[in-house]
Amino acid sequence: PRVGEFVGSILLARKENIPVTSTIAASLFERIVDFLAVMVLFGSYMAFFAGYHMPSSSKGREIFETIRTSTTVGFCAVIIILIALVLILRSRRWHDYAPRVIRKHLLSFLNGLRAIESRRAAIKTLLLSLLIWLAISGQLDCLIRAYLAVFPVTGVLLLVGVTVVGVAIPTPGGVGGFQFFMDLSLIHFFGRYLSETDPASQAAGISNGTYVFSMIPLILVGLILLHREGLSFGTAVRLQDDMEDKTV
Repeated sequence: PRVGEFVGSILLARKENIPVTSTIAASLFERIVDFLAVMVLFGSYMAFFAGYHMPSSSKGREIFETIRTSTTVGFCAVIIILIALVLILRSRRWHDYAPRVIRKHLLSFLNGLRAIESRRAAIKTLLLSLLIWLAISGQLDCLIRAYLAVFPVTGVLLLVGVTVVGVAIPTPGGVGGFQFFMDLSLIHFFGRYLSETDPASQAAGISNGTYVFSMIPLILVGLILLHREGLSFGTAVRLQDDMEDKTV
């Protein structure tokens, strides 16, 4: 959503008195690390457990091939981006060619990516991200077991990897995309665990219920923290407008 895109970065920058571009870069680095963590978990599923949960339809096989190709391409693309960023951070040659105004903002942006240069910090960040995604996987497993008496633990890794794609679709809170991709996964990969009479309706109920119970705590905590920070919707709009004015 347009209003909330940079609000978190702007608020953090104002609180800590650091450049906004640096906080945006740090947020970008966080997204890259999250993607790598999900790819590690999903890659583990593909390498060791995919054979146990093969798709049960032609549509499922098509999804499976698309997932496998996209995962490989996406992982290679992120690695290339990280290598390019490290080379840019360590090089000073481009300073002489970049215009002064652009160089100022670009250096501020790159300062937010300095964690990449520290092997220890980068590994620590990746490990913490892995723990977070394992916790998310455990939460999803518990929620699914509230609906299904039997469900494979390793199958949750597939659901996490696929639903992350749905959440990445630019909709408010990932609603719609999460349900769509989870429905596809449940029906085409885990149909034997669903109701024989109406598996589509049961899959829809599971995906909607899982989404609601996952988001309610986040929304409540978010509202409390927003109130503590004195941030309202109007303030968020003004922060967004300020950010756009500075970048023009």
